[in-house]
Amino acid sequence: MTIKQKNILLILFTSLLWGLNGNMGAYLFDNTNVNPAGFTAMRLFLGGIFLLAATHVFDEDVFEILRTPANITWLVIYGIGGLFVMQFALYACIHYSNAPTGCLLQYCGIFLVILYAAVVMKVPPQKLTKLALVLTIVGVVLLLTKGDFGQLNISKKTMITGILAMLGYTVSNIAPLKLTVRYSTKIVAGWAMVIGGLFMTLICILTKEPLPQLQGFSLIAMCYCIVFGTVVPFSLYLACQKVVGPTIASLLGLTESVFSTIFSIFWLKEAFSASDFLGMILIFSGVVLMTIPEEFWTKKKILKRIRGNQTP
Repeated sequence: MTIKQKNILLILFTSLLWGLNGNMGAYLFDNTNVNPAGFTAMRLFLGGIFLLAATHVFDEDVFEILRTPANITWLVIYGIGGLFVMQFALYACIHYSNAPTGCLLQYCGIFLVILYAAVVMKVPPQKLTKLALVLTIVGVVLLLTKGDFGQLNISKKTMITGILAMLGYTVSNIAPLKLTVRYSTKIVAGWAMVIGGLFMTLICILTKEPLPQLQGFSLIAMCYCIVFGTVVPFSLYLACQKVVGPTIASLLGLTESVFSTIFSIFWLKEAFSASDFLGMILIFSGVVLMTIPEEFWTKKKILKRIRGNQTP
């Protein structure tokens, strides 16, 4: 097995960890007094602390980034406007619906990223954008109506938190761009997670949220979400991304929604209708189309690949 193949398998493993993470959150919401606010605060803050500590151990100065005021401003935007909004809204959406729905609605934010790139960065969208957008819109409509187009068959809270998760996803992909050019992604994300976690903790204190009462499997589930649902997969994904490239990594990362659906069905016993599955497939297909680079579809490239595969 080549190094690239090993890293591809590792990225699939990180997607599995993330897929289980959303379902662990759903389990905690249904079986303990943990709510999306407290869950987000603990996951972001403790996950950020562990990530920064692990990075610091390998002789990287995690404090240098804080010596420039402009960096702190961008970290706050990334941490609060991006990670905090995305994570809190995602888990609120999971709380009101299920893990696959929250995950897929969040990924729809890729179209807002494309819009930003086209308008602000002057990067034209791919030719398949319209097709991908149509597939995604039809998929979202099926997911929200369950095939009954006369009314919404999903709660307004699910729809609102899903839209907020999309917005948070967008900011999370745009805000750190300038910082990651000069600093390690782990350092940027680590501080943003700490800032977002502290902000959420402050909100929990002001709103007098009850402290989580965890014991037995619920304690294991929370520890999993912090360590194996945040720190471990994030670190693995970044390391493997350098080997396989961002395009393949992002495509493989989309399998998170597939694993999330599998765990929801066989572990949490979630029931999905045919329209639910069709909607999920359409959304997944639309996002995949937007992730594949345009040059992949050019005739010369495809013929070259075919000829290369036929070479003895």
